[in-house]
Amino acid sequence: LSRKVTAITGVSLGKYILQVRMNKAQKLFDSNKGYSVADVAHLCGYEENSNFTRAFKQVFGITPSQYLKHP
Repeated sequence: LSRKVTAITGVSLGKYILQVRMNKAQKLFDSNKGYSVADVAHLCGYEENSNFTRAFKQVFGITPSQYLKHP
């Protein structure tokens, strides 16, 4: 499975899953439904908010709180 996903997407399976989760988080933040960072973290499959924040900052370069303040 890992080799197939890498062949199709050009990135490793772990990075692909991270990208899918972060795209979902971005859509949830942009949906204007008033989700908190903890809510979005839970909806994206993260049990720890700190892990979600670290991953979000790795992908987008800013923390989720900063993203919410600057749309």
